[in-house]
Amino acid sequence: MDIISLKTDFNIEFEDDQDLLKKLQKLYTIDGYTPQIKIEGDLVYVHVDDAVYEGTKKSFNKAMDLCNKHDFDRAKPILQDIVKQCPLHADAFRVLGQIEMDRSNYTLAEEYILKALIIDPANLYALVLMGNVHAAQGDIEVADIYYKKVLEYHPEDIIAKNNVAANYIRVKRYDEAIPLFKEIIEKDQTYINCYYGLALCYYETKKLEDAVNVCIEGMKKGVNRPQDRDVREELQKLAMTAARKFVAGFDYRIEVGLQQQKLAQMTDVPLRIETDENLNVHARMEYYIARKRDYNRVVYNPKKQYHEHLLMHEFMHLEMNLEASKAGSNKLAITGSDEMAAFRRWIASDLKSLKGKLTSDHLDKFVEQLANGLLLQAMNSPLDLLVEDRIYNNYPKMRPLQMLSLVAMELENVDSVKKAAKSEIPKKVVSANRIMNIVSALHLQELYGFNIAPHYSPSGYERKIAEDLYAEYKAYRDDYKPGEEYDLLEYFVETLGFSPFLKMVSEMHFKEIGLPDISELPDECIDPESHDEQNAAFAENHKDGGDPTETMMMAMYMLGALEYMDGKPYEDIHRIAIEIAIVGMKGINPANRGYSIQAIPGRTFGGYEFLAYYYVSWAKAIPEKIDSLGLPFKTAYETAKDLFNKKKGK
Repeated sequence: MDIISLKTDFNIEFEDDQDLLKKLQKLYTIDGYTPQIKIEGDLVYVHVDDAVYEGTKKSFNKAMDLCNKHDFDRAKPILQDIVKQCPLHADAFRVLGQIEMDRSNYTLAEEYILKALIIDPANLYALVLMGNVHAAQGDIEVADIYYKKVLEYHPEDIIAKNNVAANYIRVKRYDEAIPLFKEIIEKDQTYINCYYGLALCYYETKKLEDAVNVCIEGMKKGVNRPQDRDVREELQKLAMTAARKFVAGFDYRIEVGLQQQKLAQMTDVPLRIETDENLNVHARMEYYIARKRDYNRVVYNPKKQYHEHLLMHEFMHLEMNLEASKAGSNKLAITGSDEMAAFRRWIASDLKSLKGKLTSDHLDKFVEQLANGLLLQAMNSPLDLLVEDRIYNNYPKMRPLQMLSLVAMELENVDSVKKAAKSEIPKKVVSANRIMNIVSALHLQELYGFNIAPHYSPSGYERKIAEDLYAEYKAYRDDYKPGEEYDLLEYFVETLGFSPFLKMVSEMHFKEIGLPDISELPDECIDPESHDEQNAAFAENHKDGGDPTETMMMAMYMLGALEYMDGKPYEDIHRIAIEIAIVGMKGINPANRGYSIQAIPGRTFGGYEFLAYYYVSWAKAIPEKIDSLGLPFKTAYETAKDLFNKKKGK
């Protein structure tokens, strides 16, 4: 085997080839051994005995295995034996130098590495290592000589460039590292190490948005190699750290305000933005037609993180509603008693084990909560994908915030699914919930490179269904037109087997069959003076808070009403309010029993309890008209709310 070098590699002054040969023989004499050296033209050939070199191969591999395990004490004597057997084994000298450098024995490290470079002047790793030895001692100028030699001898070697760039980071020469990392990425977009290096340079030079974007690109394009197995995790950590710093210093109210202005130009219907700490979701958009109001409303829970993203998300939902409405293709999803009955039949077999553990009332509430939660997720799952795409594409400055928010929600969902899998929640419900969450995780991976889907521990079937749903979404996304999101929603609903539980109706049809509007009710429903004499007398003779016993009794009935309505969608509470108001037209006698409404099937109420449900439903669904009822229960209601919040730990 011959080691081939250029005459100029040795930095030796010589008169002629004979003079150079003598000087090289002296240079290459190591421990009394002088190899055969031949000079031909500009090249120098140093011959190494193949048999001796091959005889050390097994030992060298063993030493490298030990080094990879950081067992340097056992590796060092093996390498020392190798250089005795084969004095021209450049890599053995180089690894000995690496061991001594790791121990901060820089003088000895330099001796070993110099021997490696005498044998093989262009040895890539020996050159990098020599640069590192000098850099570690603060001799940056000498280190730079070796780094430039690396680039001179190995101009196309991306590993060489990466090593040099990485060492520029060590000495905080970020401006020199950045172009090297960029060159590498241009040649190999899968080299994940370089994305991390480039992102780190941007982070250290306070270019936080660039750092986040490079991390994202690296997570999406970078390929894990065995030697880089921890880089992806480090890239994710850096992405989150840089994003948090960027978000802390950026005023997102500007971005949110721009979208709010856009909505104002799309419709004359006012938009109200409110907070609600009791909201059981991150945020909610209430479309004015669905709510039978004269305004749109976005409400969010201020206890949740990343409010600006939550607002932007709901604004995009409203924008899609308005676009579809203008195109005459807007639809609304509704559920009724038939749909709820179908849902109950769907999970009937799973309810058998609960019948002995829960009362009938608690079981009914449990089923309602399951249905409301799952169907709400089904209605939002495909639409949320399109919404997040709009934020990503239309507001690039939102991306760091969007990434943080989506990752946080996805990790919350993982914990929720794992807890649900260990609870009494029916397996069908858990599986459907897991599938829809995997769909959102696939979207997060496509946008930002975070691969969270495996954390849900899906079955092969669940993964397959989620991938099918996501593929369908991408097909719609590529040629989207306003209103087509409802076709996508129907595909999700059919695939998940939810068709019996949801009914899709057009916006125009909903106006005809939807919730009765407060303005459409007879005046008698809200005018206490038009109630019968018995009801009017009750209001006159029962002052608000006047009888402590009666007030506490009503507070307890109202507490039951608050617990019953907790988690129910607005539409259900609104329907309860209207139906009780219609009964109230004939008067409600507190002393009577047997009151009932279709909105609360299977229940009959005494007069006081019915009045409690009357007051609570209006307070929650139609608060602006609560005083018109003429019911003297404000004190009882405030007491009930306090009791309810204490039970909820608020």
